[in-house]
Amino acid sequence: MAQLLPKFEDSHFVLYLDNYFTSVPLFSMLHAENIGAVGTTRPSGTEFPALLIALRQNFSNKLDWGTICAVEVDGVLCLGWQDNNLVLGLSTIHTVHEASSYITRWRKRPQATSTNATSARKIFGDLPRKELDIPTWVDDYNHSMNSVDLANQFRQAYDTQRISYRTWFPLMHWILDQAAINAYKLATEAKT
Repeated sequence: MAQLLPKFEDSHFVLYLDNYFTSVPLFSMLHAENIGAVGTTRPSGTEFPALLIALRQNFSNKLDWGTICAVEVDGVLCLGWQDNNLVLGLSTIHTVHEASSYITRWRKRPQATSTNATSARKIFGDLPRKELDIPTWVDDYNHSMNSVDLANQFRQAYDTQRISYRTWFPLMHWILDQAAINAYKLATEAKT
């Protein structure tokens, strides 16, 4: 589907994907097509760096907040960043070794009851909010994935999905839900 995007000399598309769709081979193919891609990921496949898998399995609660590890595989930057937990991601448009690779943002201290907040709460001390340097790829992902989350919220509120034993039926219901949401969004945009 991404290959159908119009190709202009000065245009550059960036796709933001959640961990269900991200993989090193997919991002490598998108990079070859000159389409940028950013997303969180699950450590799967033989292409994903063993170092990041080991960090996630063995040290995710022991690393200091803000620790970052990056490995490049086939033009794809595989990233691990310690926040409340070790966040794994892939990017074809970001770096981690430049000053522009980080941005200062106000962050809220995690709740004391949060399961993995021990490393993140230390950096806040007694402050409820603090300005912290976070990687640009995390900031871009958080701001750009919001529209996908909103679409999921719209679809969940008025879901037409019913239990079915036919394999094509869930796809039909998903298409129906998306058509209704798109019609709603177009109608609200036309009013403004």
